[in-house]
Amino acid sequence: MNIQFQLCGLSILILLIIFYNSHKTLHLYKERVFYAVLCIITASLSGDILSLVVIYFREILPILLVEMVCKLYLASLVLGAWSALEYVFTDVIGESKHVKLTRWMILLVTAQSVLILLLPVHIYDSEGKVYTYGPSVIVVYIFVALYILSTLAVTFVLRKKLNPRIRFAIVLWMLIWIASAVAQFLNDGLLIVGFASAIGVLILAVIIENPEANLERKLGCFNSYALTEYLNQLFERKKSFSIMEISFENTILLEEMGMDIDEILRRILPLLSRYNDIFVFKNINLSLILISENREELESAAKAILDDAGRSEIYRKTAMLIIMEHTDDFSDMDNLMRFFSFVRSEREEEKGMLIFTDESMVTRFKQKNLIEQEISDALAEDRVEVFLQ
Repeated sequence: MNIQFQLCGLSILILLIIFYNSHKTLHLYKERVFYAVLCIITASLSGDILSLVVIYFREILPILLVEMVCKLYLASLVLGAWSALEYVFTDVIGESKHVKLTRWMILLVTAQSVLILLLPVHIYDSEGKVYTYGPSVIVVYIFVALYILSTLAVTFVLRKKLNPRIRFAIVLWMLIWIASAVAQFLNDGLLIVGFASAIGVLILAVIIENPEANLERKLGCFNSYALTEYLNQLFERKKSFSIMEISFENTILLEEMGMDIDEILRRILPLLSRYNDIFVFKNINLSLILISENREELESAAKAILDDAGRSEIYRKTAMLIIMEHTDDFSDMDNLMRFFSFVRSEREEEKGMLIFTDESMVTRFKQKNLIEQEISDALAEDRVEVFLQ
């Protein structure tokens, strides 16, 4: 059996699955879509190997079983090409629209799979070459070609909305897939389409979906990029959540005591490891951001930090812990982070204490924003007049 390429590809995909499951993830919608693509391609490549096995033993197996396995593998090729198109759309439309689109596309790919299962398939096994041919295979080539061309078309038309790295990875994957399909079409004994799909998923994993890219390497928590992605998803879903910021304002005192921010944060993070419902991020302003849908757990974590901090002078003189129990008044990350900055400036004397935000703080913040916006608009529209007395 000529399954060397398939086994190599399957080994790559299994390693990717192990690697992906061994890392912390935020369970973002896009991450789940990528994982679905990974599983679909893995199942397709497994089907490729299984179809060659049943063909090899077809003399002792029912012919209907052999043909059904071959057809299921062919249908999985269409499903794999469809999954690439679905993945591209995650970067250009919101989650709710993508879910609706996926439902319609599932109906389409199901109808295509049924057609593949109904059409006849033939098996060639001679002179060391094993492959399938017939109407079912021809339909698969057509459907896969349409999905690949659609993926390339979407990537080109919406190139300004797409992340450049996603654009590069998807185009490279599709070109590898096209080249392998052409090579296999010209040489029926060269079974490399499945291996090419594995290489495509590997490209996505390395360039875009590497879980390490979301982690702060020195600390092991999530980084500011992951914070942006996670908050954007929460706001898009209109989910209520609680958030806490831990910041250290007096950097001069830290330097005098011979300590840096990372050293202090490394002391805090082990205290948070037992809270499974809390995601911890390091923000770009060197603060820690804790997010949870469980308000009580977030408060418990804050108290644990304060209990530990009570024994350290550095905490009492530099740390500010701010908890916002409900974020319903905000709809984007920028305003939320500016609100924390506003609270820090307003309550700067309350270091080493746990500060709970309230509606009055939010009201004052919005009034301040409104005044600043009015002044900015007046300056932009040249409506400011200066009188010297």
